[in-house]
Amino acid sequence: MASEVFRGRRSFVDAERVIFGYELLYRGRPDRATAFDDHTDEIIRGVVRAGMVAALLSNTDSVRCGVTAALLSVADHLYDAPIGELLDELPVGDATIGAVLHGTGPIGEALDMARACERDDRVALEQLAPGRYAEFRALRQRLEDTARRTFQPTEAAAVPEPAKRVTPQLT
Repeated sequence: MASEVFRGRRSFVDAERVIFGYELLYRGRPDRATAFDDHTDEIIRGVVRAGMVAALLSNTDSVRCGVTAALLSVADHLYDAPIGELLDELPVGDATIGAVLHGTGPIGEALDMARACERDDRVALEQLAPGRYAEFRALRQRLEDTARRTFQPTEAAAVPEPAKRVTPQLT
């Protein structure tokens, strides 16, 4: 299972579910999609972090909390407010707050690895996960490529026409 995660199979599928969840939410709703135009890079960063953290925590009970922490870790840029203040306003546990603010616990460690990978900080990654630099970098690249494809504006963003009802003709 662990080798599957680091080869990107299972975690990539989980991350795609998160990403496609966004796509389904905004597909055919240009009014909603444009609200995120200014923050697309931060949303992609959060989705990629969430996918990385999900992969790193996949064999634990901390995946949900880790994904939440990863998504919250970019909220300060989205809301233009200090992350500490935002976390004080949200009903999240101490483990999530500690992970986001201080990198504590297994969630914080996974988040630190995702951030180091994001910065392409080989030294930090080798300290946090010796020998895994190439694996993490490849996983992050796959997640980012998928996220960027998902958030690309398309001409199909117009609201689709409702399906026409066809009444069967009896002969």
